[in-house]
Amino acid sequence: MSTTHSALERLSALDVSNLRVEGHGQPMNVAALAILEGAPLLDASGELALEAIRARIEHRLHRAPRLRQKLYAPGFGFGPPVWVDDASFDISRHVRTRTVPARCDEEALLTVCAELNEQPIDRARPLWEIWFLTGQLDGDVAMLIRFHHVLADGMAALALLGALFGRYCSFRG
Repeated sequence: MSTTHSALERLSALDVSNLRVEGHGQPMNVAALAILEGAPLLDASGELALEAIRARIEHRLHRAPRLRQKLYAPGFGFGPPVWVDDASFDISRHVRTRTVPARCDEEALLTVCAELNEQPIDRARPLWEIWFLTGQLDGDVAMLIRFHHVLADGMAALALLGALFGRYCSFRG
């Protein structure tokens, strides 16, 4: 009989420190904003093709398995939190949409992004979100990507973005 044991992946001391900082009221999010050409993201009726976008992103998640994992805190005395697979993963909790105000200019768009990024990411599920911001953006769609700092910073964030939106990713069939 063959059994495989996977090693637990625990948070580093720096990551645990970031969680503590957040526990004192300072969200530890890393965010990026991109302005995308709207046409490839719209369905035949001109609406954001959210379900197709979700399906495309979910199809690529195998390239970044951490995006399907959440933190599990084993309790006092049992070491730092570990990464575990989220058995109830639901892409709709991570890829969402919001309409920006009418006559949206750069300042209004950044205000919406700041408002969205102000909120801590829910630690009960994988620590990332993508918001597609639609409305009066001259046909473009804004995309706000949020990662918790323990999930990605610097090069790790770039690697996750590459996995999700690499060279061969297209939102069209």
